[in-house]
Amino acid sequence: MMLRHLKKLDVFLNLNLQEETCHGRYVSEGREVKNVKLKNSDESTSMAPSLATNLGDSFSSASIGMSWAAYMTSKVTQVNKGINSVPLEKEFGIFHEARILIDDADALEVFNQRDGEVLGSEGEIETKSVLENFISDRAEKYSTGVKDYDLPTGARNTHSVLEDLLPSLHDESKDQMSWMGRLSIGANDLRQLIEKRLVGGENSRERAAMVALSISKLHEGLGLVERRLAVIDEALDLWKFDTAGEEVVGGYTVKEAMAFRERDLKYIIELKSQRSKASVNKACAANEERDEVKCMNDALNIYKWAAKSMDIKDRSIIFPIFSCLFLFIKTGEIKQNKDRSYEIDLVRNFVNEAKLHGDAVHHTRALALEAELYSHLGKYDEALKTFKIMELFYNVQYSDGICEAYGTDRSAQAYSRSALWQMQLGDNEGALAKCEHVITQILPNMNPRNVHNFVCLLYPIMGIMKDRAPQRMKELFEEYVIDNYDKYYRNEGAKTPCAPMFDPLTLLLGMCADEEAFAIDPHLESYISWGAEEKSGVCSEFLDSIMSDYGWAPHTMTADMCLRLSRYASGDEKKKLIAKSRLLTSRVNHKLMSEEDKVVLHAAFAENERVRKLAMKAGRHTLKRYSMEL
Repeated sequence: MMLRHLKKLDVFLNLNLQEETCHGRYVSEGREVKNVKLKNSDESTSMAPSLATNLGDSFSSASIGMSWAAYMTSKVTQVNKGINSVPLEKEFGIFHEARILIDDADALEVFNQRDGEVLGSEGEIETKSVLENFISDRAEKYSTGVKDYDLPTGARNTHSVLEDLLPSLHDESKDQMSWMGRLSIGANDLRQLIEKRLVGGENSRERAAMVALSISKLHEGLGLVERRLAVIDEALDLWKFDTAGEEVVGGYTVKEAMAFRERDLKYIIELKSQRSKASVNKACAANEERDEVKCMNDALNIYKWAAKSMDIKDRSIIFPIFSCLFLFIKTGEIKQNKDRSYEIDLVRNFVNEAKLHGDAVHHTRALALEAELYSHLGKYDEALKTFKIMELFYNVQYSDGICEAYGTDRSAQAYSRSALWQMQLGDNEGALAKCEHVITQILPNMNPRNVHNFVCLLYPIMGIMKDRAPQRMKELFEEYVIDNYDKYYRNEGAKTPCAPMFDPLTLLLGMCADEEAFAIDPHLESYISWGAEEKSGVCSEFLDSIMSDYGWAPHTMTADMCLRLSRYASGDEKKKLIAKSRLLTSRVNHKLMSEEDKVVLHAAFAENERVRKLAMKAGRHTLKRYSMEL
């Protein structure tokens, strides 16, 4: 189906489009397009209406097209005259990239409108060569300057986006139709944003930053990392004007940082955040700070610098940065000293900013994080004191707002975690009471679509109660996690971060709930074979690290599953299951010990030690029996 579609596209582009362009865009037969030079300021004024006419059908009205033409004309003129050239040059580059994305989407859209008319004997024409010729032609036009105007001196030459996407068009493993749809939808959103902002009240930097952020998200969906980084960097450079100054914070000089307004901070912080996301897979030297971490630290430092000289009204702009930095700490991307001074300072700043902001959504999240930090330090009394303060402000009605801001309700999850802290202090009765509160008062009031939130709420509780009330835990897991996942996501092909944990957890809870029923399950043999496979139930080290913080490492859980399954197995499969359990618990044990041989996460370590010792014992018994059989 996809090959047929590509052949239709190739034939259409080869036979039915004239090589006449307006901003590099292919147009259909019969349409006259005039090439216009905009470099000269005198010519540009008179040529703008002509250009606007040619562009009119790209926007909802000719007046918008004229506004676009006049705006771009003024920018080229100002750049070439050297008027505040650095920011304007970057601003032009951003809008030039927007124009290219819209052009390429238009070429595909024209094809989609006429694709039924171009099939015939030529439909078997070789796909790749025709498409490559078409894309190469577009690339040549952009690399030499768009036909309607010359690129300003120093501006980034940008080629057709289709050239970067050509490999994916011929990769049968990828969903090309989805790719084309994303380009079409994203370009249309971009077009609407430009229409709106050309007549808006924002200054040129804000306008360009908005467009850059929209382009960045479209690039993200298309997998265009380098183009995404380039346009973000151009946007961040819009606030640079002090070429002689020395950098002091986040890439900016003292003069530049002192000139920031609160509205500027909003865009700069969001751009730094987008750059961090785009830099995740970029390599760096062993001792260098990773780009994604540096961008987030830059954003935080810029905010701190600006906060010294202005009264910031909307402090929520910095909260996503705090959240991301805490994630980097959990995953080990931020290396700390043994005193955890970086994390302690970060938590203190977060709590202070959230308190000043005055919104319980963020304040309770910050307090929950402070309690979590105390638990990491082994200060469970302090963790529970902070949790009790959080309880005074938290209301389950805030859950949707917290999930919108942070992905899941971390404040509600503090209730589940507090049960772990009480267990560490020997207060089993208090811990079980807290579990009951979560089950009866919090779970029923959560958004059923947020499956990951349910996993995070239930996981600590299942770790505590799987052997105390196994049937109930099995039913809760099925009701809130499996049923909601099946209802809202499985048929759509969507995934939730903890999905790799579902199968081993389902089997483990099934064995805990009723060992005798499990022994006569008609699928028992397939469960044993699956469990004995090397990768079955084994998640990424990233997920294992994140979820270990909820009192129970996923690999410990899988090791427990393997160990219990081994009771129903025999021969090689039994040995494989026990060996796998021993291997996984050894990996977790190593991870949960610091370089100073101190336990990092006490609850997760204790559960892993329990399973590890049972696996070691089972291994010795199996080996002894095996030797006797020989």
